Amino acid sequence: MRDKNAALSRLAQKLEVMLLHRLEIPKGEQGSDLLPQAGMNCSIMKGLSVSDAYGSGNIVPVVVQKREAVYINKTGQVKNKNLNLFRECLPQGAKQHFSITLDKAVFSGTGIQSVTELLKRQQDFTEFVLSMNKNIFGAALKHEFAGAAKANLLLGSGSGFLSKTLLAALAPDAKAYRAAAALILHNNFYKHAHLQLDRFTAPRALQTVRTQKGAGLMGVCAVTEE
Repeated sequence: MRDKNAALSRLAQKLEVMLLHRLEIPKGEQGSDLLPQAGMNCSIMKGLSVSDAYGSGNIVPVVVQKREAVYINKTGQVKNKNLNLFRECLPQGAKQHFSITLDKAVFSGTGIQSVTELLKRQQDFTEFVLSMNKNIFGAALKHEFAGAAKANLLLGSGSGFLSKTLLAALAPDAKAYRAAAALILHNNFYKHAHLQLDRFTAPRALQTVRTQKGAGLMGVCAVTEE
């Protein structure tokens, strides 16, 4: 398992270098030699910075029970279950303020020229992820997906795998994505039988939350410009 994870990590690093390490930086003022492309100094992500966030008004965190919508292979149905785990979260509707800064000379290597375009790309990715899961969980979580209609960001615990992986977007088809995602999940959580049970969706559980304000998908946010 350690060797498999190491191999996957090397592939991820190779892909990151290929896609993002595009800056050609000389080693010295007069030298013609360039810094190795594998180094982070050559990453165009240096052109993007996000500040710390601060709350608007008096925001009181809430403690919510971990809740999962799980796809059952045998029946093709989705079952909601509560787990004996709890999270401290921002309440639904809470507003946070932060700044996004782009160095166009550096970050334009992504093809993105403005913060507005950056948010649009992020919205496209979020809609792609949500639509992929809606095909499986939409009928059982109509209210939750309706509440995510304006989302353009997935953030925080419970949405990490969906928001931090590009597997689904890069895979040649859905079947290839499920196989790759199931393998990664199996390597990290081998007791959960991902290889056997993640045949129709991976991961087969979607994190949700229920509070006094109603139910929703975990980590769904809407970022707007001011």
